[in-house]
Amino acid sequence: MINYSYKKRGEYNETLPRTIFCLFMFVDLTAFFFLSFMNICFDTLVSDPPDWILTLLFGIMGIDLLAELFLSKRLTLRFILYLTIMILLILSWAIDNNYVLYLSASVFLRFPEVTKYNEIMKAKLRPFPILYKVYTFLKIFYVIIVIGHVLGCIFYAIDNNLINA
Repeated sequence: MINYSYKKRGEYNETLPRTIFCLFMFVDLTAFFFLSFMNICFDTLVSDPPDWILTLLFGIMGIDLLAELFLSKRLTLRFILYLTIMILLILSWAIDNNYVLYLSASVFLRFPEVTKYNEIMKAKLRPFPILYKVYTFLKIFYVIIVIGHVLGCIFYAIDNNLINA
């Protein structure tokens, strides 16, 4: 959905539901980026989310795949790539094996969508200076929270290894 909205951003005014769904996809992708990074680096020591969270994240990603198929009206290489990434993510979380865990790194192939989301929001909010400043502040705040959480998990893993040693 983010790619479709990015491609069409100059042709029409973005609808509110489509923008909200792009926001959900942005949160979904960044959650998978974070969880995959933490699992690859620390196994399940610092990130072992409940099944309902994973089901919700996979559901949002599945809806995005269906929207991609519906909007493009044909099977595209991007759809096949995203479907493969989703299958690899499901396998990496379902199979309890250290080597299969690295399959979740395939989600980083979808990282360009995060920058496209940023461009969509900047184009949408640029005519409104106050909203644009609020968006920029929230974006900086979000990055600080994510980086702080990653550093906290890294230090927790180091501390846990020192305690267990």
